[in-house]
Amino acid sequence: MDSIVSVFAGISQARGIHSAAALAWLVYDYALSFEEEVDLIWSSEDTVPKLLYFISRYFGLVVQCTTCANLPGLFCRAGLIWTFISLYILAFCVEFSLMLRVYALYARSRSIFVILSTAFAAETVWVVVLSSIGYADMLRVVTPYPAGWQMKGCFYSSTPVWFRDTWLPLAGFETFLFALMAIKVYSYRPFGEVPILLRVLRDVAFLLCTVAANMSNPFLGVTTTVCVCFPHH
Repeated sequence: MDSIVSVFAGISQARGIHSAAALAWLVYDYALSFEEEVDLIWSSEDTVPKLLYFISRYFGLVVQCTTCANLPGLFCRAGLIWTFISLYILAFCVEFSLMLRVYALYARSRSIFVILSTAFAAETVWVVVLSSIGYADMLRVVTPYPAGWQMKGCFYSSTPVWFRDTWLPLAGFETFLFALMAIKVYSYRPFGEVPILLRVLRDVAFLLCTVAANMSNPFLGVTTTVCVCFPHH
């Protein structure tokens, strides 16, 4: 029993440390950009993108604070439901905001509108259906920690193996949006004269290099490193 308690205590402590670190970084970013936000966003016209910005920015802070404070108990029923709802709200706001930017970049093209709407609808259905099934399975087996334990929370036997696939449509759709933006920006001027795009691509390359270094498949890891990291540097 002591070993089981120590394992769950370690999980709880690690989650608390990670949540506190993420919150500290988020607050630090807010402090750095708050003055520009007041000048550029607060005084601007009330629009849908402005609403999406405030929801994603400040609701995200609320979500991180509740996670750090462990208000919806660790892995408990209310916590799982809150996680599902809050994460989807944030993902929706961010992606819808990006869609509006891409739509504007392509001069409000009807074909782009149809493509984006179809892709977003397909992604939403995939995420909601798989998440609902996965969370329903987990909610059925959620078990609270024994009353005598000094920490509060819950546990469940296991997460469905396929549950991680709920993030694939999110990653795929956002990659698609990035590709559309990159193509449009690239078409405006010589590639070497787009410093913002170059910096974004540089960060993507660094991310791929980091992922490659931790791949369990040696072939994919080496291939990614050689094709992306070496040319980039």
